[in-house]
Amino acid sequence: MSSQSKPGSFVKAVLLALFFALPPAAAKAIVLDVFKTSGDGASLITPISTITTIDTAESAADHYDFYSWSGHPTGVPLGPNVANVWVHQDLDDPGIFGIGFLFGQDAPARTPANRAALNFRIVDSESDPAVVVSDDPGEAVETPPGSNAFVGDYRYRDNTDGIMVGNISGGFTFIVDSVDFGSIRRWFAASGDGSHVELELGEEYRITPQGGSPSEVSVTIAEPDAFALFGLGLAGIAFARRKRSVWKCSGMGRRFAVTSPLWNARCYRGFPVQES
Repeated sequence: MSSQSKPGSFVKAVLLALFFALPPAAAKAIVLDVFKTSGDGASLITPISTITTIDTAESAADHYDFYSWSGHPTGVPLGPNVANVWVHQDLDDPGIFGIGFLFGQDAPARTPANRAALNFRIVDSESDPAVVVSDDPGEAVETPPGSNAFVGDYRYRDNTDGIMVGNISGGFTFIVDSVDFGSIRRWFAASGDGSHVELELGEEYRITPQGGSPSEVSVTIAEPDAFALFGLGLAGIAFARRKRSVWKCSGMGRRFAVTSPLWNARCYRGFPVQES
């Protein structure tokens, strides 16, 4: 019997070798729709523009590139009176996104101080988002905890101020409200292809993968105030009192209260028991 392999087997082996020698297919930048959802022209149906993810072979935290008390993300149009929002995709882990905000830039000393109020929320992520970088911890507060809704108050001067939230996936909606950016003069949704979209200060926007419908939920989640909690407490007390019905036994000129009709046997047998 011949030990020679068949020609077809040789060709198959060569093709398999070539297949495994090829580099993995590069992840494609994701196109994102940008919706303006407050002010003139607000719409949850028609986006005002599109951007693409900024793709690098690094995590969202590494792309933020925080050093010298400032962020230095590539592909983002930084400036001393400029604010930016962008979506990053990790080429080493395609489909995992980070969303970053940055106010100002690593500027010369004695830059005038600024204070900016920014609220944002991440909805419908298949994974649980997490803050991976914050210039100054505590400036963006998840309110209420576990909601992925953040209320931010940023104060800075010579350096940048901002945050990066990572571990986002799926058909997410990112909601951002530029409540009051102080001395900021321009605000961009940065795009990986360089076609940055200028946004209107003081308005709300929603960003979602192209073709998806943005979530309609509000950017913030109202927490019960002190008066509402007090009212709930009073309602609970009233309910508890109603549950503890008072029964009264009467007869032979004597009358006293008991807590249950089961006590009737101990209250002058044969006399009526009434619920007060």
